[in-house]
Amino acid sequence: MALCFFRIFVIVETNQRLTNPYKQGADNGFVLGAYLRALFFTTAFALEVPLLGILSTCMIVAIPVIIFMMLRRTWIRDRGMSLFSSLWMQGIMAFACGGIISGLVAYVYIRWIEPEWLTMQVKNMIALYQSVENGEQVADILQTILKQGLLPTPIQMVIQMLWFEIFAGSVVSLIATLIVRAIKPRQSSKTDRPYPTCHRQQQTRLTSPLSSPSTTKPNRFPNWKHG
Repeated sequence: MALCFFRIFVIVETNQRLTNPYKQGADNGFVLGAYLRALFFTTAFALEVPLLGILSTCMIVAIPVIIFMMLRRTWIRDRGMSLFSSLWMQGIMAFACGGIISGLVAYVYIRWIEPEWLTMQVKNMIALYQSVENGEQVADILQTILKQGLLPTPIQMVIQMLWFEIFAGSVVSLIATLIVRAIKPRQSSKTDRPYPTCHRQQQTRLTSPLSSPSTTKPNRFPNWKHG
């Protein structure tokens, strides 16, 4: 891991045109944090509103696509010269920063806005498992946890969410980096294409000293002397 960080540092310092994975990952983390924050609320109320459960599932499936697009943009910007470790670190940084942002929002909501939210979620899960066949054993375990007060505190729950997001994000970023590097970037910018032949010939004629017009006029009367 230390060698990975050293190689990224050397590449960034020696070639300033390459994207800094830490800075770009933090920038992507703001966007991903807003997305994970919306995912938290859709998942939190999925038991009360069934349509939110479908929406949260679709949002979870779309996360690898979003990471792929972010890493692909960096891969194209660097013209295919980004290191594997650099792209992977960029994805991990995006999940770390995004997880911190969404974790702060979740902590404020659970701690002050809706303190009974976790208890209500456990009660809804108990009712759900009691209505399903072979789910009474799980319902009894949840009932015991609720009665003995073994539920995690808001800060413990947020820390567990953050660690899970970073671990899952590292795996998703690893797979996305492999796919991104397997696809060669195409040069879509007009400035990257060479000049046409006619344009180069015209530019050569304009800059050639032999084709430039003379700045002095020839003397028509060489033997004429001014008195």
